Amino acid sequence: MRQQLLFRGRMPVTANLPDAWFDSPNGHLCTIKDFAELCRLLDARVERKVAFNVSGQQLGTWLPMTAHNVMGERAVFLLSRNGR
Repeated sequence: MRQQLLFRGRMPVTANLPDAWFDSPNGHLCTIKDFAELCRLLDARVERKVAFNVSGQQLGTWLPMTAHNVMGERAVFLLSRNGR
């Protein structure tokens, strides 16, 4: 599971965690990359996203998604509906 998180940047689906992160009956743990993919699947437009490290400092917007996914503790997404 740790290798999947490290190399794919996504919450794994395994025998012990058989549901996608957003469809699980318990708490919804996800990575920043997981949430961005959910937005794509739901056809939600990401107007802006900001990631913060464990100290609450904003990560550079010029950093790639992979860096935000690895170094980010939290993220805030501003969403809109596509076509509206």
